[in-house]
Parts: sequence; C-alpha cells; structure tokens
Amino acid sequence: MRNTGGAFSLFAGSGSSWRRPLFIILALVVVSIITYAYGKVAKSDIWSRAAYSFIAGGAVGNLVDRLLTGSVVDFLDFHAGSWHWPAFNVADIAISTGAVMLLISLLRGK
Repeated sequence: MRNTGGAFSLFAGSGSSWRRPLFIILALVVVSIITYAYGKVAKSDIWSRAAYSFIAGGAVGNLVDRLLTGSVVDFLDFHAGSWHWPAFNVADIAISTGAVMLLISLLRGK
C-alpha cells in the first residue's frame, strides 16, 4: 500500500500541498542530526553507531521512496482475527530497531 503520510499514516488524509515537503524536510533534518550524533560517538561504541546507522538508513530509504513516488511503500501488513497492525516496511523496521538500540545504549550510559 502507498502511505502518503508519516508513521502510522499520520496526516495521510491531509492536503498534499504541504504534506510531501514537510516529510522531506523532516527526513533531511533527522538524517543531518543523526549524522552529527554519529560523528560524536566513540568509534569503539559499535552498538550506538549501529543504532544511528539503522535510523539514518531507514530514514533515507523512506526519503528515497517519497522523493521518487511521493509516498512510502508499506508492504508488510499483519492481521490476527479482528486485530490489525498498521502496515509498515523494512525502513520502518530499521528505524524502530535503531531507536530501541539507542534507548538501550542511553539507559546503559554509553
């Protein structure tokens, strides 16, 4: 499915005149911040560097989709009875995994 919005299809039903530029700018800002933070982490802190890499890689993946097609392709869609998890893609998995890894790193004091 094509997701013209953000995470969990946030703003997908909103006017498209501002939505696409907003998500492109946000992705560029996030990738810039992540790149800066990555450079500040010690080379020996492989866990945090991997976390930042996952987040940046996922953000760039979704950004490329959005630049080329105006939307992100969410192709993983799970149902269990009447329960439905919002559709997502591999880039979303990378972002989520990186965020959890970064949280663990921050909580452990690395």
